[in-house]
Parts: sequence; C-alpha cells; structure tokens
Amino acid sequence: MKRLKKIFCLTAALSMLISMSLSSASLALDARPSAPDLTVNGESVYVSSYNIDGYNYFKIRDLAQILSGTEKSFSVSWDDESSRIDLAAGESYVPVGGECEESAALPEQILPSEARLYMDGAYVFASAYNIDGYNYFKLRDIMSLLNVEVEWDPDARRVSLDTGRGYVYEDTPALSSEAVACKASSVVELISYDEVDVAVGQASGFFVSQDGLVMTCAHVLTEAYAVLVRCDDGREYSASAIYAYFPESDLALLKVDLGGDSAEPAVLGDSDSLVRGQRVMVISSPGSERNTVADGLVSAFRPGGVLRETAECDIQISAPIYKGSSGGPVFDMQGRVVAVIYAMHTAVPLAGYVIPINEFKAILAYADGSEALELRQPPAEDFAYYESETEPEEMPETGPEADPETPPESSSEPSSYKNP
Repeated sequence: MKRLKKIFCLTAALSMLISMSLSSASLALDARPSAPDLTVNGESVYVSSYNIDGYNYFKIRDLAQILSGTEKSFSVSWDDESSRIDLAAGESYVPVGGECEESAALPEQILPSEARLYMDGAYVFASAYNIDGYNYFKLRDIMSLLNVEVEWDPDARRVSLDTGRGYVYEDTPALSSEAVACKASSVVELISYDEVDVAVGQASGFFVSQDGLVMTCAHVLTEAYAVLVRCDDGREYSASAIYAYFPESDLALLKVDLGGDSAEPAVLGDSDSLVRGQRVMVISSPGSERNTVADGLVSAFRPGGVLRETAECDIQISAPIYKGSSGGPVFDMQGRVVAVIYAMHTAVPLAGYVIPINEFKAILAYADGSEALELRQPPAEDFAYYESETEPEEMPETGPEADPETPPESSSEPSSYKNP
C-alpha cells in the first residue's frame, strides 16, 4: 500500500512538473495584458490586448467593431475548415457577440497562429498569435492594410487611430550584420529528387508563413518529383505540393508538411525602396553549404531582366552567388526580404541577379492551395527552363542565291548568364 502511495505521489509530481513546463513554454513569449489608452478619431474606446515583444496585439473582430461606422470599416468572416479569415474593406461589420470583452489577467496558452489572413480575396501576411483560443494580430500590421494612421504616445501610454489619415511606416533602424544573419532561421535548403529518388537538384528558399509556405524559384522545381526541405537548425521535412508555379517569371510557392511544427516566416520588405549602393545580405545554400551568409551592394537595375521572359526589371547585386543559391532571400539591413536570387554572370564573379520581392508578393494569392500541383509529377515534364527554341530571323531578300532554309549567322555571343 505504501508503495502504491509513493507511485501515486511520484505520478502526481511528474504531472505537475509537465503542466508547469508546458505553461512556462506557452509564456516564454512574455505576452502580457496591455491596457493602452486607445482612441479612434479622438474618441476613447476599450479593447483588450496583449503586448508581445513591444507590440500590441488585438483580436481582429475587436478592431472591426471599433472601426465600424468609419470610412475604414471592414467585415470579417471565418472558415473553420481552412482556418481562413477574410476581411473585406469598406463593408459593414456584423457583430457575432463577445467583441471588446475584457481579457484574462494572464494567458494560459500562447501559440503561433495557424490562421490565414486575406484582404479583399488576396492573401496578406500579418504577425499573429493564438492566445487562449483566439487569434490576436499585431495592430500595426492590420492598420497598414487598412491604411489607418497609428500614433503612439509613450508618456500618456496612448494609441491613437485616425481613419482620415494614411498609415505611416515606421523608420526601422538598421540592424548589425550579426542580427541580419540570425534571419537564417527562416531560410531553407531544398533538395529535389526524380521519380526513382535520385537527387537531381539543390537550391534555396525561405518560409513566408508559420504553417509551411516556402518561396523559391520555379526553375529549381523543373525535374522535382519530391523535395526535401532542410531547415537552419537541421530539421527536415517534405514538400507536399506546389501552390504556385510560374516559369516565365521564375516564381514558385511550395507547401511543406511540418507535421504539427511551426516555421519562422521571413518579413517581406519593399523592393521599390532599394537604391544603387545600398548594402544587402544574402543567405543561401551554395554547394550544399546550408545557409551561408554573405553581403554586397545593390549594383544596378537591369530593365527587362537577364534571363526571365516576363521580367520588368532585375536587380544586380555584388554579393557572391554560386550554384545552389537560387531561391535564396536577399535581406536589407532591417532584416526584411527585398529580393530573391535567381541568376549569376558566368564571367563576372560578383555579378548576381535577383528578382524584386514585390513580384513575389503576387503569388501569395495562391496561398490557399486552390490551384496546387501535387508533387511526384514535375510541374511540366517537357519544360526546359529558358532553353526553348526561338524563331529564326527572317532572311534578307538578296536574290536567288539566298538559301531560305538557312538562317543567317548570329553575331551575338552565347548567353553570359545562368541559373545558379
């Protein structure tokens, strides 16, 4: 009997320790109830919120409620099956009950949110956490989508929202190169296999969502029947589908099966803000050297692109790029992805070519998987990336000796560019 009591006590103690451990893990994010004085167009409103890493997070329905009746009102709908939240700008919000209720003193569980956010039908990225079963979004992310001005008065602890004024982006200070290098946690190595599981390619990519969406280049998936995704910390996963595949512009979006784990997504910047001479950093896996960090400058802007058929402009950078770097992100010194590696000059070591991130943002519209391609079948079996034959030039009319079957000799040199 005493032995049974000891076993019971030990079991109870272990249960308490596990419970405490789980609770500590949930609270490791240090989410604390925040009570800023919140005003909308000068009028005070109450909305419960949490402060995480210095930013205020709110329930999306609470924000819809306090903006209802203003020129920035928006509707909210939720699809439980796909964990999808749809916002429609300009539509009236219909309350469902429970809006603007007081939050608990301390959260019991904090997890990265798995909800997908769409604005007017297009996928958008916003930092979010699931706190005690509710999705809380960073206030500034939502207000930037709605174009609502946010002002913070630290002395009065007041957040002011002005729907009549546009959102002003924060002047984010530059990070150290060591801090930008830490963004490698969002970067992955991609190894593609053919139909008999022989490795046929190796490239790079990066997470853009917590549930496993990876941006990369389309040409790295040409012969892929399967793709192994290797993270910075050594974890390995399999890609389950290709959500978007545009070979002409070299854009692709992969879905990775994380098996219940959560990814750390990269923050997307604005490639239109880049200027010549600006310092950037690249993180990629050249020659299977996973997540190698290098830096360089924005060297030039190349209208029309160097390899892509539909490019408006490629960006040339001086960071070293090698085979295996394709799909790797280019970071500005604020740690935001501003471009994606896709080509290199065959004769000039420090001439790499990258795709502006603003082009990649367009494929996030396919993040719902509605047009997904299953792996185990290449995206296009007969597709040879940028090696399709071009129509021969017309022969000049020079008389009967001209052979119409023989195209004139081209004076152009062979291409000096290739995909790394």
